[in-house]
Amino acid sequence: MASKSKTTWFCSSCGNESPKWLGRCPACGEWNTFVEAPSEKGSGGSGRAQKSERKPLRLKDIDNSAEARISL
Repeated sequence: MASKSKTTWFCSSCGNESPKWLGRCPACGEWNTFVEAPSEKGSGGSGRAQKSERKPLRLKDIDNSAEARISL
């Protein structure tokens, strides 16, 4: 089964990028300026997120003293 090719939509006025067609560009406000182009990014294949360089923190190591508590 052939994989579906990814397309990206670009505003021809300002270059704003969108994964789907939009009638009005949210960046410049122009109407009907989105044009379809093949996506330059790879599909990723597995659909899993990229590996993060950050390490998980233990809950006891998180400083939440600056956060205000709301009692209900």
